[in-house]
Amino acid sequence: MACSSTPAPRQVARAPAIAELEWNDAIVLPALEKISAEVSVLGVRAGVFDFELAQACDAPRGDIEIRSRMSTVGVVRFFKATDGSSLTVLDPRDARPRTSDLLVLDGTVTRRYQARHEPGAAETTYVRSGQSPKHETERIPSGEHPLDMPSAFLLLRYWSAEPGTEGYFYALLGKDLWRVSVRARGERRLELQGRKHSTLLVTGSARRVDPKPEQADDQRRFSIWLTNDASRTPLRLEGDVSFGKVHMELKTHESEPAQRQACVRTPRTAE
Repeated sequence: MACSSTPAPRQVARAPAIAELEWNDAIVLPALEKISAEVSVLGVRAGVFDFELAQACDAPRGDIEIRSRMSTVGVVRFFKATDGSSLTVLDPRDARPRTSDLLVLDGTVTRRYQARHEPGAAETTYVRSGQSPKHETERIPSGEHPLDMPSAFLLLRYWSAEPGTEGYFYALLGKDLWRVSVRARGERRLELQGRKHSTLLVTGSARRVDPKPEQADDQRRFSIWLTNDASRTPLRLEGDVSFGKVHMELKTHESEPAQRQACVRTPRTAE
């Protein structure tokens, strides 16, 4: 009489846990780096974006200062003259910001967003021209250290991950906290200004952590193409903003090797 046996239970493969983005390797940032990109909206040249990274001369802990500036140009400026500048001070050991300062000039209206970042929270101060300052604390119960846009941009550039890897981080954009999910897409060929480049593609999406009812379905998607080398220079960026889709393409890139130990002596606020 044949004996029957109970089949062994099937092993179900578990999806790998999605981890918060962090430096994966020992990162050596340039002593000084300047990036300039052209911004377009719906195919129309809309502005210029400048990004500068440097070690602060008066930073005993070796903090890195990231400065950025966005200005509208051409016909777009005729309809919406919006300019912005920011200053982020971050710890180069983990790419986490200590403070951030964003200044937006929207015609005759000025808006300033200042924040102190720490694990699990960001203390924010928002000032609109003609109004009293508003102070809030954005909290993350799970304890992650919130980024801002420039520090998130830097972290994404140097994120080392196999194709298909997913990750996340929290970022303070203005006075709102967002949860950003990203995926490493691997190597892609990109043609830019008549030249073909080997790039690493990273895509992502962002949602507000505590949206108002009318913001519940608001999701911002983006894609970044980085050079497939140690510098991870951003060549192209596409992303959603409140008024449509924005495209950015690299125009110039300058960097000084870390051995030069360049530093900046500038006011520690956004200009």
